[in-house]
Amino acid sequence: MNTTLYTKFSAAPLELRVFATFSVLVTILGVALPIFGPKQLWEAIVPFTGWTPGLGYMFGLFFTFALIYSKSPPFALRFGIIAPLVLQIIFGLLMMAMSPAKNFGNPYLTVSPWRPVWTVAIPALWIALLLSPRISRFGKAPDNSPTA
Repeated sequence: MNTTLYTKFSAAPLELRVFATFSVLVTILGVALPIFGPKQLWEAIVPFTGWTPGLGYMFGLFFTFALIYSKSPPFALRFGIIAPLVLQIIFGLLMMAMSPAKNFGNPYLTVSPWRPVWTVAIPALWIALLLSPRISRFGKAPDNSPTA
């Protein structure tokens, strides 16, 4: 039986498919927008997301697709997805704990009071979804042992 990439992707739980799509979009936009996008748009986004908005998602992409397409143990792969998000939360909390610095009118040094939404709340939401029972069951080999 020859399964295509699409059928394997569509067999994954909805939460995992949405996370994979979100991660790909955030990674592409986080890389392409500073290079190809209008400077004013990037200057407006940086105070809310930081300089690298897709970093936590970019590093988890490999493990996300490995979880969808491989037969590896799901716990190890989920750890590879969740660890960068935990680091993003830690750095977001550290940024919140720092006293505000002068930004001298530079948008790249400005920190919005809404930044914890991107650096703490959204990664925490993804972690909660990635720890759901549906994703825990996904990828586990079915137990074919005979019952007595």
